[in-house]
Amino acid sequence: MAEEVTVVGHNKTPASGDLTVYVDGKIINRFESFSISHSMDVVPISFSLQYGLSEGVNDNMLIKKLKKTNSDKNGILPVGKKVRIYLEKELVITGYIDSTTEAYSHDSHTLSIEGRSKTSVLVDSSTDKPTGTLPTNLVTLYDIADYMFSCFKIKTEDLSGNKAPKHKLAEYAQIDLTTKPYDYVSMLSQFEGKLLYDDGRGYMIINDVASKASDTALTDKNSKFENIMVHRTTLGRYRKYRFVINSYGGPAGWGSLIDDVVSSDQNPDDLPFNKNITLVSTSGYPEDGNTDGYRMFTQDLANYTASVNWGRGQTVTALASGFIDPTTKKIWKINTLVHFNYKKPYIKGDYVVQSVTFFIDQFGGKKTELTFVKKESLIIEPVTLAPPIDGVNTKELAEAEQPPNAKENK
Repeated sequence: MAEEVTVVGHNKTPASGDLTVYVDGKIINRFESFSISHSMDVVPISFSLQYGLSEGVNDNMLIKKLKKTNSDKNGILPVGKKVRIYLEKELVITGYIDSTTEAYSHDSHTLSIEGRSKTSVLVDSSTDKPTGTLPTNLVTLYDIADYMFSCFKIKTEDLSGNKAPKHKLAEYAQIDLTTKPYDYVSMLSQFEGKLLYDDGRGYMIINDVASKASDTALTDKNSKFENIMVHRTTLGRYRKYRFVINSYGGPAGWGSLIDDVVSSDQNPDDLPFNKNITLVSTSGYPEDGNTDGYRMFTQDLANYTASVNWGRGQTVTALASGFIDPTTKKIWKINTLVHFNYKKPYIKGDYVVQSVTFFIDQFGGKKTELTFVKKESLIIEPVTLAPPIDGVNTKELAEAEQPPNAKENK
């Protein structure tokens, strides 16, 4: 028989042990299982927790046991309650309960809750900012992020080394009535070659790709991985990425020309002949008439797309015992550079922690699921870069894709 959910502390009680969960300032225990997922690609951080309740215990009884002062009838952990979760005394999420599920079967009674970081509002909501281009006094990526996020009471920190913008961001990207704040700033982050993700405090973080690994490499002996897999694929990759610039609304004459830029996969010989893709960049035309800057803006997007797709075509996934990274002696974190020196399977080189999922259950104990990607997949400049092409020139593209003996076979 499962024991009942219990309050064992409050806001002033410090976090301790493997897992500490604060719900509305009270520390709640008796969890049977939990999971917390954090990724560089997905905002917000998410969590799930499950209680096993004693036979005959219902929500109203638990509310009474926890000395609830309100008349909430939605359960012991009702939706909307603020949650802070610590792992190994380190804050990993600040958010809210999104949903609860109470379930009965012939031999069990469980209460499951799911929630997300407080940054979820940036994904769920449309912006309240005026449509069109941004105010020109917003110069840096941080300026724009703070402008878009602060009205939702979400703070931003810029941890990147070079904060000077590469582009005149306020002039290149349009806001419309349906713009989502996170999507908008995330797009500009790509153009600037920066990462954008949330942290355990519920802050949005602007950062560079991790550039320094620990002096300790991950090996077959020290990694504490229960299993590890190397995945390679050509799916989602293309030999050439052709971005057509949608220039309607530009100066007279410009709208009659369709300009484009091209970027290439770093290992095009892995891919079938002529596997190319054309995409459309819909960024606004710069008010200062700087067509060169406009082209650079789109070129960076093409480079980023080619680089990321190439890098995601080779990933490492692992299941680790416990929550601690043996190279840093702290809990595993995204955007950590790890040097692999593995023999079985053979993995050698620098990889970045792209996603982390911590979980525990009453049978398997503490585990961490990890995904690592090549560092190069997150850098804006690919190894091989085709020069920009003036105007649409399908003949030139087609000739570039001809097999070596094409002329001999004519």
